[in-house]
Amino acid sequence: EYVEENEDTVDVAYIDAEKDQSDATVPTSWLRPLEPGELIFLEPNAFANRLEGAMNAKEVGNVLFKLGDVEAAADLYGRALEALERAPCARNTWILANRHGTLLPGKVLLVDDSGKANVELRSEKSVEVVRGIPQNALIGVQLEHLLLQGS
Repeated sequence: EYVEENEDTVDVAYIDAEKDQSDATVPTSWLRPLEPGELIFLEPNAFANRLEGAMNAKEVGNVLFKLGDVEAAADLYGRALEALERAPCARNTWILANRHGTLLPGKVLLVDDSGKANVELRSEKSVEVVRGIPQNALIGVQLEHLLLQGS
């Protein structure tokens, strides 16, 4: 906000988890330029392409984590996971679904107009078709990106 050139300090405003907002005067040596890619996540369409946005957020989050900005890294990791969770499940999408307390792999067979899905779930003993599962109860799995979703 305001730089005191004679004192090599700057006034900064920041969000404090325990307060609504805080400000402080800090030495300019404490400041660092934003990392490449940080600003893009301030844009409202940063996750328009969910998968690409999630991968970019993970990469920038890793850089921030290595720099010691754990809170900013955690925020980006969380936003990446939210983007992946919101991905709609289309026909033939691999999914994970909770069935009687067990997470089972399966495949979407059909999604109706109300957004409910019929899925084929596989366990060690059987294959079962379950009808009318809300999409928000399914976890979409993109086989080629399992490392992104699991890391």
